[in-house]
Amino acid sequence: MKNEELSAIVNELQQTLRKLEAAYPGRPFTLDGHTLGSIGEVWVAENYDIELATPSTHGYDAVAKKDGRKVEIKATQTGARIHFSSEPEHLIVLTIASDGSFTTIYNGPGSVVWNAASDDKTGKHINATRVSELNTSVSDTDRL
Repeated sequence: MKNEELSAIVNELQQTLRKLEAAYPGRPFTLDGHTLGSIGEVWVAENYDIELATPSTHGYDAVAKKDGRKVEIKATQTGARIHFSSEPEHLIVLTIASDGSFTTIYNGPGSVVWNAASDDKTGKHINATRVSELNTSVSDTDRL
């Protein structure tokens, strides 16, 4: 599937959610959880040279074809916190806008984000804005 087709489908999902919110004022309907994560994973698979792992593989979502690096993929909407249960070897984080567009905000070693994240009861968390800032310190040779 092409990026434009995937973006159009996500845009349709977002429009449907806005219709539900209009029909039920005060009740939020958000694109999140497994759906958002799976959309992010297939987008990254379409745009980076990776092979997706079996869903729910602990610690990573894909493997880089060129060197076998295990890749954790996180998809979020702008401004959200990102949670990690373990330190990823390599990390790609993207935001999905309400119009269905995708933006990679981090592509680099997982340790950079892991070390900057705050501890919580089940791992660590960090704000997407901070992740984007950390991306500026990543060398091109460390990206996929």
